[in-house]
Amino acid sequence: MKASFLLLCFCVFQASLYGQQLETVYPDNFSGDVSDIQMHDSGVGYATLECGYLLRTSDGGQNWESLSLPISQQGIFPSVYFLDETDPSKVIYYSIREMLYTEDGFATTIDITPDIGGLINAFVQLDNGRWLISGTHVLYSDDQGQSWTQSATSEAGGRGLLYHQGVVYAGSGGIYRSTNGGESFTKVLDDDINPRKIIGRENVLYAMTLDKSLYESTDNGLNWQQVSTQNFNGLPNGLSFYDANTIMTNTVNTLTYSTDGGRNWEVQFIFIDGFINTVSVQNDGQILIGSTGSQIYNSEGLFDIFFQRNGYGEDFNCVASNENQVMAVGELGALAYSSDGGENWTYNIVDDANLSRVTYIGEEAFVANEWGQVLHVRPDLSFEVVLETGVNVEDIVYSKADGLAYVVAGNTIYKSTDKGQNWFEHHTFPSPPSRLKADFAGNLFVLVDGKVWSAFNASNDFEIYTEGPSGITNVIDFLVLRFSTIYLLTPFDVYLSTDEGASFIEATAPYNGKRLHELSQDRVLCLGTNGEDADLFVADKGTLDFDFTISTCAALARDAFWDEPTETFWVCGKGREIQRANLENTTTSAQFELADTRLQVYPNPTADFLQKREESHTISHWAIYDMSGRLIKEERAVQLHVGDLASGIYIVRIDGQFTSQIVKL
Repeated sequence: MKASFLLLCFCVFQASLYGQQLETVYPDNFSGDVSDIQMHDSGVGYATLECGYLLRTSDGGQNWESLSLPISQQGIFPSVYFLDETDPSKVIYYSIREMLYTEDGFATTIDITPDIGGLINAFVQLDNGRWLISGTHVLYSDDQGQSWTQSATSEAGGRGLLYHQGVVYAGSGGIYRSTNGGESFTKVLDDDINPRKIIGRENVLYAMTLDKSLYESTDNGLNWQQVSTQNFNGLPNGLSFYDANTIMTNTVNTLTYSTDGGRNWEVQFIFIDGFINTVSVQNDGQILIGSTGSQIYNSEGLFDIFFQRNGYGEDFNCVASNENQVMAVGELGALAYSSDGGENWTYNIVDDANLSRVTYIGEEAFVANEWGQVLHVRPDLSFEVVLETGVNVEDIVYSKADGLAYVVAGNTIYKSTDKGQNWFEHHTFPSPPSRLKADFAGNLFVLVDGKVWSAFNASNDFEIYTEGPSGITNVIDFLVLRFSTIYLLTPFDVYLSTDEGASFIEATAPYNGKRLHELSQDRVLCLGTNGEDADLFVADKGTLDFDFTISTCAALARDAFWDEPTETFWVCGKGREIQRANLENTTTSAQFELADTRLQVYPNPTADFLQKREESHTISHWAIYDMSGRLIKEERAVQLHVGDLASGIYIVRIDGQFTSQIVKL
């Protein structure tokens, strides 16, 4: 028997959890992955990045500028589509949850997100002006996105959408063909395949599937055959025509091409400072590549040299601060430094090796490189080697309680008693430690193979403090708070003990958890890359109720640092990006105040879904919270499916307003 919801009363949610956005302080423009590049014959072009950011060129891709769009979602897998062959100012922007239309080159935009729920994967415009999108289903609009109608063939959808010679093609569990503008489809390839890209030139079409199978049609899509490929290794989304006789795709570091209809493939290695995310081929043979760090490269042809036109190749690996002094280090010797709390920055390539760690020992900064060296950073940003370990340095830690410093490298912990100028071996473990923490009294805690070791009063007499949960070895960070409270973080779970490690309870961590930090006011912060974004989650000490607090578009955050004196949290990551947030007023307490009012969601009880009481087919932003204020479920839809929730009392929020208290029976 399915459980049901019962609506009890109106509820106003009052929380002192102030949602914020991390502020990008370096570089000046947002730096992220380029997911798509589209060029107009006029020389205007756009490269799309996550979170509503775009790069625009007006000279055929030689120079680019940054701009942002007013989107409410995260802008995952965004693309653009030019609507007019003669006017580059009329453009569609779409991501998997949102669509915008502009007639003035994004100076202003109109939200045309379909009222019918589902994902948006692709867009095309037909010769008669009709617009089509595919995703969960195929939808079409004859009034420039003011209203949308679902195709009569509900199973057609997916990512592969093509308009070619008056015919629409879509793919989901096969290939579908429509001759009436998408109003209905006929299945022309019945194989259980999922085409990711369909391309066409004259009467020849190709489709590539998620498993990298290639299909061909030579009669304008009526009949399809699988192609037997040799030496093929490419990404399905990258399939395109280079010229009349050549099809191509890409991997993260190659362009792969075939001149015989996909039977045999050749590889062209591409040397750029990042991974190839997208490839765009122009009518004149020019190739544009989009990569990480907002990088865009171009070449005159398939076999020509690629030149960088925009972006940053170096990723930051670590960030640290000492009040107003902030430093981030990364690949290829990249270093950024600010002496005024992130308002102004100095950037330089300061070493021949990748830099992995940075820490302030007192007032001085120390970094580690890939050669196992620890270097003192002088005021002029030059380096002095102070320790040679010969192995990878995992951590550099400064204990403010007693002024001692520690380096974790290989199986050994090194110690300095003079603020990092001289070092000696302190202790050697049977396995390499990965993290070291010094508490308020100078006691040391070290993470080794999922176990936490301890040594009190800065001694080298280490012993196992807690074994941790049985069978858990992939611990990436930990906290020991006032001895009794212990947190262990894995990529997908967080464990808590309040009895000095004798027992643990488990909860799902923010996706791909990165770091745990102890905050002021008895709070704990977790950094996780929740889907496409890096998010900060805060919990009261001794609980696992990690509430979403701050979101950022630093999609692959590498490291984070909490500066207690300034109550500032720093995050660094790919594309040479540094972001900050002030958490001074952020808490996680939640209070609920009941009041009588008209019920706003129905039906009640229900076994499957909730929807707004007023008659509306518009998409709403739904969120379900438990009574502690913890977000349980979030979705953008007309109706919210609730059949998968456990029994209990929940709070409903619709479009940012808390509306109803509900009970799952």
